[in-house]
Amino acid sequence: MTTLLEDIQKHYEDSSYLPIDDVDYDEEVAYERNGSLRWGTQIRVILRRGEEYVAIEDVEPATENQGWGDYGEPNIYNVVPRTETRVITRYVKDLPSLS
Repeated sequence: MTTLLEDIQKHYEDSSYLPIDDVDYDEEVAYERNGSLRWGTQIRVILRRGEEYVAIEDVEPATENQGWGDYGEPNIYNVVPRTETRVITRYVKDLPSLS
């Protein structure tokens, strides 16, 4: 049995684009847009199979004139989920009391 990472790497040997229809995975847990380039958008997709999580960093084409792979090979690596909580402090205008 191959790992999810190995299956995704094999997918990219034969094609240079998302979605990954030929790989068996449980769910896509994230699709993040992380920046823009002239002709594409930097993305990071996280796929999960069982307890294995894999990230794919690639550039999504911005127009029909661009294609997957125009910016080179994607970066594919294992990731682990980490729960984060944030405390947010907001500052609001201090209104005088009406006493």
